Amino acid sequence: TVEANGNIYVNGPITQSTVIAKGKIILDESKGVIQGGYVAAEEQILATIIGSELGVKTQIELCRQVSIFRKKSKTIEDQQVSLLANYKKLHEATQTLNKLRDMGKLTQEQAELRLKIIRSGLQIQSQIKQLEASNRSLLEQIELAKKEHLGIAARDKVWPGTIITILGHSFTVKQPTTKPLYRYVGNEIEIFAFKEKEEKKKST
Repeated sequence: TVEANGNIYVNGPITQSTVIAKGKIILDESKGVIQGGYVAAEEQILATIIGSELGVKTQIELCRQVSIFRKKSKTIEDQQVSLLANYKKLHEATQTLNKLRDMGKLTQEQAELRLKIIRSGLQIQSQIKQLEASNRSLLEQIELAKKEHLGIAARDKVWPGTIITILGHSFTVKQPTTKPLYRYVGNEIEIFAFKEKEEKKKST
């Protein structure tokens, strides 16, 4: 397994290996074959040939962090639902005690309980606000990844058996595809014609 915090430039093939980069993975034009294994990056993956004629399972993933962000976002949303349910119960209890107070029937014990409930409610409100801020940040990062990723591309060909995953969405290549550029557009992965000159401009 090879992992890097930035870009990985490979002067040769990647065969039955795990290679992960937080930037780009660019393979040399003459020997740039990815065959088997798992290759993942955040911004771009560029090879000459991906997969093989024999249909060797080859997993290529872009923006893998987004899958992690989505799971975190779902966890936060579940926590928010739970906290809101607890807050609702506390709010109802406070209203009941307020009625007793307004009627002059609130005991000392109930008065102390009322203050504890109010403090707990304020703590929950603070937690909900913190979760909202964290979730907002995650969703912004997901949207940024959608806009800025450069895609998965092959200068020559992608063979059947290759699994393409972008932003957590996957599909398996069913037929040989010449010079494809896979990008996530709208709500699905689309295939464009890869143009080396344009790609070089983007990479610089």
